[in-house]
Amino acid sequence: MSKRSINWRKTVLAALALAICFSAALTHAAAERENGPVGTIPWLLTATSEQNALYEECNLGDACADSLRLALNTDLAIVNGGDLTGNLPPGELSREDFESAIRPDLPLAVAEVSVARLRQILESALSHVRLTPDRQYDAENSGHGAFPHISGFTLAYDPGEPAGRRVVWIKYGDERLDLTDTELSFTLAATEYMLGGGYELPAVPGAKTTEYTLRLAMERYIRAGMDDYSRPARRITAIGMKITAYQKNTGLIFVAVACIMIALLYPTIKTVRKSVRRK
Repeated sequence: MSKRSINWRKTVLAALALAICFSAALTHAAAERENGPVGTIPWLLTATSEQNALYEECNLGDACADSLRLALNTDLAIVNGGDLTGNLPPGELSREDFESAIRPDLPLAVAEVSVARLRQILESALSHVRLTPDRQYDAENSGHGAFPHISGFTLAYDPGEPAGRRVVWIKYGDERLDLTDTELSFTLAATEYMLGGGYELPAVPGAKTTEYTLRLAMERYIRAGMDDYSRPARRITAIGMKITAYQKNTGLIFVAVACIMIALLYPTIKTVRKSVRRK
C-alpha cells in the first residue's frame, strides 16, 4: 500500500472523527437547552393567583400575547386563558416551572381578520364572564378557557350586558375602530387550536400554521429580554366593575408615595423659588 493511500485514509478518518465530535457537541448543547433553565425574569408572572387568566387580564397573559405578536410579526395577537396553567416565579426560570405554566404546547398560526370578525371572536371569548350582585367577578362561574389575553390593541367591554353585546370599543393605537367594519383587516397570531374553533370560538378560515409553538415564542421572548410586566398592562377595561380591594390598595399606595415625594421635594422647591425672587 502506497504512502499516499495511507495518508488519504488517515485524512478521511480524522475528518470523520471531527464530524462525530462536532455532532455530539451539538446534540449535547441542544439537550442542555431543552432541559436547562429557560432564562431569567425579574417579576412574578401570574395566571392563577393574583389574577385569574380564565376571566381577567393577567401579566403572564400580556407577556405571552406579546411574544406571539413579536415572533410572528403580526398586527395583533390573542392567547386564551385556558392555555395558561400556572405562574412563572421571578429569578432563574426552570424548565419544569415553565412547562407547567404553559400547557399544552400548542402550535401557532396566523390569520387575517376584519374588525367585525375580531369583534365576533372577542364577544364569544368574553361571553362566559359572570358578575356577582355587587358587580365583582363571580369566580366560581366565570372561569372559561376562551378568555382572551391580547396584544397590539385594547378593548373595553361590559360584563353586565348580555353575551354578544358586551364589546364597547376596540382601539388600534389611539384609533377607535368601527366594530361593524368588514373591509379593514389585521393579521392575527393565535394558537392553531383557537383559530380552528377551539374553546367554542368562531373558526377563522385561511389560518396558516407556523413553526412556532406557545412555549417556543415565549422562551425566545424571555431570552431576548422582556418588557416590564410587573403588573397587568390594562389592555382590557371591564366597564361598571366595583373597585376591588387590590385596586383600592394600589391607588392608596400611589397617593401615599406621591405625598411623600411632595414632602421631600417641598423644601428644595421653596429654596429655589426664594433664589429666583432674589435675582
